Amino acid sequence: MSGAFEFNTAEAHVVSAWFKHGDVLSSSGSVVREELLSDERLRIVWRAVSALRDAKEPVTLFGVASWLSNARFLDAIGGVPYLLALSDYGVTSAGYDRNVAAIANAAGKRRLRDVLSGRLAALDEEPDLSAVDHAEALTAAILDVLRAQDTKTHGLTYAQIADLVLKDLTDAYSNPASIDKTYLPTGIRALDQIIGGFEGSRTYCIGARPAVGKSAVLLACAHGLALNGHWSCLSSLEMSVKQVFRRSVASKVGAPWRKIIRDQSMAPVAVSAVSECSSLRIVVDDKAGASVSRILAWARAERAHGRCDALFVDYLQLVKGITSKGGTREQEVSTVSRGFKDLSRELDIPVVFASQLNRTAVGEKPHMGHLRESGSLEQDSDCVILLHTEADPADGAEVVDLDAIVDKNRDPPKRESGRTLRSLSFAALWAF
Repeated sequence: MSGAFEFNTAEAHVVSAWFKHGDVLSSSGSVVREELLSDERLRIVWRAVSALRDAKEPVTLFGVASWLSNARFLDAIGGVPYLLALSDYGVTSAGYDRNVAAIANAAGKRRLRDVLSGRLAALDEEPDLSAVDHAEALTAAILDVLRAQDTKTHGLTYAQIADLVLKDLTDAYSNPASIDKTYLPTGIRALDQIIGGFEGSRTYCIGARPAVGKSAVLLACAHGLALNGHWSCLSSLEMSVKQVFRRSVASKVGAPWRKIIRDQSMAPVAVSAVSECSSLRIVVDDKAGASVSRILAWARAERAHGRCDALFVDYLQLVKGITSKGGTREQEVSTVSRGFKDLSRELDIPVVFASQLNRTAVGEKPHMGHLRESGSLEQDSDCVILLHTEADPADGAEVVDLDAIVDKNRDPPKRESGRTLRSLSFAALWAF
């Protein structure tokens, strides 16, 4: 009977399976969204099936026909003969997941063609945008296409989750060294004692007032990972690659860079420090004013090459977000923090970013409310570490002691460190 109608093979197979094998909707790990279907009649049938499922009613030929008739869609698709032909099209549920994947693949290609056509048109329609801006917009659009390709359901029962957690426990008890692979050392012992190290799929916000030391702490953490054999990616929007490397050399030598270059007697130790630092597993990108899409694309590329076990960003307020015309700065920052959050889960790496505190933090111990554009940062961050010193760098005072206040930590519970994170000067990055 299906010969009277033309069907998209994969789409018709999947939709017809819902009539004869309704259990595939719950037993299969794949789902079909309306926007993935190219056949308008099948999209209408999809709406009927979804409505019946939402109402907890059985998905049957009669039920679908009744819903379509009440919604005045039945004649538009070809009436009952069309539904009968569709129900006869697929006789088994075999290959259901494969056909869902084929549908998503075809939809992705259609969307990709639209994206490429749109961006090509934008080259002429938006002449003021630079080549880099166009490339970043294209990258962001392509990533949206990739995310839309996901046809897997994400809900897991506690029974399924229990198996995953039991495996973690078994691995930890049988191989204690595996725990270190889960928690990466921060490089700062006092900080490790508070938060246990950096964990994959989590985001960490390190907040401080200007000149208090957030860049220094960020680089110290990157060093800590590198010294333990892990790759650190540092997006430095404030310092050049040479400035970053000089800080590393200064920390090795234990003297300010300005002293190192003026004292020729320090040449042997300085050259040795340069050689030691050259072997550190740190990758630095110093693109000023980089957009969040550029940073995310770079991190993905480095991860694909095995060179990104953690991402550090210095600092968040310098990152360009994505916002519509007339959007607020808070909305723009929200796209940045959400981008970092999604990346940490996608790549299963810790993402650590520095953030400025607002001016109300001067003269008092900081809390999360002092984070600039704080709403999304508080929500998206798994751990918020606030740096505090009694000294006021604005008055020319050198920061000697630094307290780390953990104002949010999903695991373990939050607590104030009550510790001093070692002596810190701005000439020497950190005393490891």
